[in-house]
Amino acid sequence: MPLGSLIDDLCSASALDDIKVLDRAIDRFVSELARQPGSIEASPARKALACLRRHRRFSHLLRAAQGIILDGCHDAQVYRQYAQALIEAGAPTAAIGVLEKLTARADIEEKEQLDARGVLGRAWKDIAVAARGTRDVEAREAIVQSYESYAGVYREHPDAYYQGINRVAVAYWDRGFALEDSERRSALESASSIFSAIKATPEDTRPTWDIATAGEALVADGRLDDAAVWFQMYVARADIDSFALAGTVRQLATMYGLDRTPEGQNILAPLSAQLLSLPGGNLTVSNAALQLMSSVPQVEFEKVLGDIGAKTYGWLQMGINAAKSVALISTGGRGIGTGFLIKGSDFNKDWGDELYVLTNAHVVSEPPEPGAIGPSDAKVRFELAQEDDLRTTGVDVENVVWQSPSNQHDAAILKLSKPLPGEMKQIGFTKALPELGEDKKNRVYIIGHPGGNEISFSFEDNELLDYDLVVYGDDSNAGPGMVHYRTPTERGSSGSPVFNGNWKAIGLHHSGSNEMRQLNGKLGTYAANEGIWIESIRRAIEKDNNK
Repeated sequence: MPLGSLIDDLCSASALDDIKVLDRAIDRFVSELARQPGSIEASPARKALACLRRHRRFSHLLRAAQGIILDGCHDAQVYRQYAQALIEAGAPTAAIGVLEKLTARADIEEKEQLDARGVLGRAWKDIAVAARGTRDVEAREAIVQSYESYAGVYREHPDAYYQGINRVAVAYWDRGFALEDSERRSALESASSIFSAIKATPEDTRPTWDIATAGEALVADGRLDDAAVWFQMYVARADIDSFALAGTVRQLATMYGLDRTPEGQNILAPLSAQLLSLPGGNLTVSNAALQLMSSVPQVEFEKVLGDIGAKTYGWLQMGINAAKSVALISTGGRGIGTGFLIKGSDFNKDWGDELYVLTNAHVVSEPPEPGAIGPSDAKVRFELAQEDDLRTTGVDVENVVWQSPSNQHDAAILKLSKPLPGEMKQIGFTKALPELGEDKKNRVYIIGHPGGNEISFSFEDNELLDYDLVVYGDDSNAGPGMVHYRTPTERGSSGSPVFNGNWKAIGLHHSGSNEMRQLNGKLGTYAANEGIWIESIRRAIEKDNNK
């Protein structure tokens, strides 16, 4: 297939939720480059990488950029996109090495150098954010480097609004930590002039990114109500993508702290919800931020999102309500997994309406499986509960009322040592799994405690891949029904609920692998996570009761 057609396929696949299609498109693209060394020119290379970046397919972008560079294409924009992918992969130091060489090149066009210096500022900013509070010497150096990367461009080009507003953001976040007071004041004062300059441009020629920059400048000036108007214009643009919107959400939360105040969440919550609706959108939020998001009224969603605000508000509220029933399971103050509330009678009529916790047997079991803890060592905390004790001290586990080993259903149902308050509700589940097929693009969502830390939404690569059709199609089959999906999870997510798009639980997450064996007799492996179909757990309990 001609290289141009392969790039067209890659661009089409990057916009889909079906990551398998994108995987195959990248495989074909990189293989063709290897087969014909020196075959790609700068223009098609830029097109391929821009598509991947637009939809936040950064692991694929990294692979494509490496293939293009190995093919002999040393275009400056290719290297910049490569550095961007390294930053998104959590390797800002490596990105700085690429960018410093790039900006020193004599053949680089002025615009490309300005953009590269902006990405360099982002790399240093990420290092500063990660280091502040633990490695302050490193953090101060990174802040200064980030500020100078942005400020240098803005001093030379006052119409470089992207670099200008990032200079403002770094100064706002610094708060006297590393920058001189005169530098901070100068940067913060420039926010109003950046806004005025953008406002003066004709609406029909105003770039989408400039609209977001104007909104950010108003945030820096403390004019949040005015900022909401500009962010509504921003999300209404047809060309907005998950890369741009994720950058806006990250900047507003990290640099301006909008995730930590009710007024800030009036803007941030609607933008975050909109991000989750876009291909490649993902979001991680802290307990405190999620609490604030839950209190944002519908009218604020409508202010920022316009006509879709009411529907988006309702959908996000359902997700937040589900999160309140998700628990962190810990031992000795260390988080080891996740669990979630179920109503006993949904699984065994003899258990009545009491609330139990469903988790993995490899997290809690009796006797403990290898790597698991016993019920007497477990604490169950609900990070979003209203009652202080449930959030901080947690609840002891009385015993395990039912379990299936990790090589079967990998499930354990825990009876808590005391009744929970009436505010606590079970998570609803559904027996039905979405219809599979090439034209069916079903998304799944996980709420859990990655790394044993804060509650988080996992929304990237959230494609339902497959499920065990033999178990699903036979009501008498009580074997473990495996469900495969592409939602990324970290250690600590074991025992998390897997939801469909209506926030009904369909699975209990238990493992993931880059070489997961495919289901239904299909040959080979793929990168996937695996959950246990919740209805198959209920069937197994019913079978045990009938013995």
